[in-house]
Amino acid sequence: MAKEGDSADGRPQPPEGAYPVRGDADLEQTATERRDDTHYWSLDRCRNHYYIVGSDTVPNLINSPKIAVIGEKSAQFSAQLGISPTALEESDLAIFLVSANSGIVSADLDQWRLARELYIPSLVAISDLTTSDIDFDDMSAIASKMLDPIVTPYLVLHDDSGKPAALINLETLNIHDYSKTPPEIRPADPEHIEVVSEFQAEYLEAVEAAGDQSFQAGLLFPALPWIEGSAMGMDQIKELIDQIPSGS
Repeated sequence: MAKEGDSADGRPQPPEGAYPVRGDADLEQTATERRDDTHYWSLDRCRNHYYIVGSDTVPNLINSPKIAVIGEKSAQFSAQLGISPTALEESDLAIFLVSANSGIVSADLDQWRLARELYIPSLVAISDLTTSDIDFDDMSAIASKMLDPIVTPYLVLHDDSGKPAALINLETLNIHDYSKTPPEIRPADPEHIEVVSEFQAEYLEAVEAAGDQSFQAGLLFPALPWIEGSAMGMDQIKELIDQIPSGS
């Protein structure tokens, strides 16, 4: 039996307004033609790269926010996140990469100022934490001076060798332990709670002062670690991305 939206012979039908595409070029064939059992459709002739591939659905793709990635290693970050970044002016969210080794260049500072003028929600991903003598806490403080005051929903915990091993959530006081496979989430020990208590109070005060939906409104700027090639930090970045509605 053909599913809803399929043709009589069971082939999927394109959504209203869709055009057939293959890569970045329009096809002459109809959008229902099979090509290697995968269907490629674009809603606006590839301008915004809304593709329906395999079992992906139109709402899932349309509702994904457009993301600008700005800073050193932006291509590597985008690849790990699994996105094709967009221009800042067209974006629903901007992610600014700040290196613990080299900071942020003046051109990226100009992009930050533009994001503020446009009220584009923005978050900071701090990179190079495994190769720098500057830790996440110190680099977050530096970023607050370079950009605007930022908040840190998570702090980084280190193993005996000094490498990032876990994150502690300053709202729930749960530890996300990435030294375990799979990662383990557990309540923080009393000694961890004591160490982060001042940071937690500052974070919760900043969030309360900014108000509900302040991140989505482009008024509150979270900073998270990005441990290249690791799920640590990237999982939490994805959680923030999920809070951003698409402007499409």
